[in-house]
Amino acid sequence: MKILDFKSLPSFTICLALLAYITARIFLVPISDDEYITVDLHASQSFWSVIITGQPDLTWAPNNHILNTIMMKLEIMMFGRKDWAVRLHLIVATIISLYFAYKIISRFTTSEIRKASYILIIFFNPYLLDFFGLARGYALSISAFIAAFYYLSEYTDHYATRSLKLIFFWMFISVWSNFSALYLLAGILILISYELLKKKDLETTKQHTLIAIIAMSILSIIIFLPLIRTIASGETYGGKSGLFNDCIVNYINQYIHHNPKIDRHMVVAPDLKLIQILGFIILLLWVSLQAFSFLYKSSQRANKMHIQTFFLIFFVALISKLLFHFNGTPFPTGRTQLLFSIPFYFGICIALERIILNTRVGYYLLGICMAFLVWHFSYSVTFRNTIEWWQNGDAKYVVSYFKENIDWNSNRKVLNLGAENWQYHSLAFYTEVEFEGKMDIHWTDLSSNQYYDYLVVPNHRHSEVFCEYVKIKEFKFCSLYKLE
Repeated sequence: MKILDFKSLPSFTICLALLAYITARIFLVPISDDEYITVDLHASQSFWSVIITGQPDLTWAPNNHILNTIMMKLEIMMFGRKDWAVRLHLIVATIISLYFAYKIISRFTTSEIRKASYILIIFFNPYLLDFFGLARGYALSISAFIAAFYYLSEYTDHYATRSLKLIFFWMFISVWSNFSALYLLAGILILISYELLKKKDLETTKQHTLIAIIAMSILSIIIFLPLIRTIASGETYGGKSGLFNDCIVNYINQYIHHNPKIDRHMVVAPDLKLIQILGFIILLLWVSLQAFSFLYKSSQRANKMHIQTFFLIFFVALISKLLFHFNGTPFPTGRTQLLFSIPFYFGICIALERIILNTRVGYYLLGICMAFLVWHFSYSVTFRNTIEWWQNGDAKYVVSYFKENIDWNSNRKVLNLGAENWQYHSLAFYTEVEFEGKMDIHWTDLSSNQYYDYLVVPNHRHSEVFCEYVKIKEFKFCSLYKLE
């Protein structure tokens, strides 16, 4: 992206605004459960143990998104255990994603206004942006896949060995950040093989096949041990309701989570929720848009990229179905599915561009998309909590309350803080640093007979708090109790 090129100002402005939003969330949103677990169980180990997933207890092995954990460990070594510190690498992931997304979009459109619009279609997604502000492997994996997809489109134009090598480099980064990227890697390998067979150049085929074999051998050696240990943990994240409910319905449910204007829990017919109706509607709209776009001719490059997005979407769906049928492997869902949604969004952008180049209807469709995105995002913006771990949103406020209302200098007793399941991990990250040697935090499900000096409980469980406790402060999602 030419930063000083005036014509690219709309796209640059959008990218800068998205980067600013993500950076703000990095500093403001409390640590999530999985981030704390990564810091506590994984980043605390040696680099070698992180790389091979070498902790004795494999229960939390899938939580070790290797490259993400390595980055967190380095950041803690440099800046200490701070929430913003363990997320700094996400700024780099965001820049990589936006840069290569712009380059991909530039391959099928020359309009800077439409480039900016397509960037919004891909990234103006509250659920996606959540994970660009959380120290998990998803943002790293997504950014690397977008880069790999760019070089795939370049490779299928020119068959350059440099592009082929960069495909494997970025896909290695994607897989090392999140093993779910293996699905997409397999799809990309098939696309590369198809291109080589179509070219019918024996020397090129031999050379490029050798590069692919070497690259895949290196990748396999590096990920083999952590992959089998992760699989052995038996903690595969996903769903078992089917592709429609686990992939489409669940994704929409998360996408609209923060928007109070859409009641995702509304039951509109016996045993049928609004969210399921929306799932049918979105699926039909997507199929209709794609079918309509193919009524019009497009450039060879755009057409090829369009077909590549289709193939990757259907390949992931097919593999997911086969793995579930033969092995019981859960379907991708929720945050795991974020990576697989990227070809879906690029497909929408290419379809809109095909229509726009041939009829004014395309402009109306793009305008409707932009209006919805801005409306939805305006109601979904929050710097307090996330969608997956929304109940953690009070952690910083609880810690601030303790700092302001307890005289730690005169208090010689080590205080005990009980924290209910959904409050524990985020609070533990802050209290273990802020009140080291002054307060001990304990996990509780509220069913034990143990008592603590203070107790943090989500507001919807207030009726389960023992009568010996008195509420002293109510926050947005939880309340703080004191033992009388």
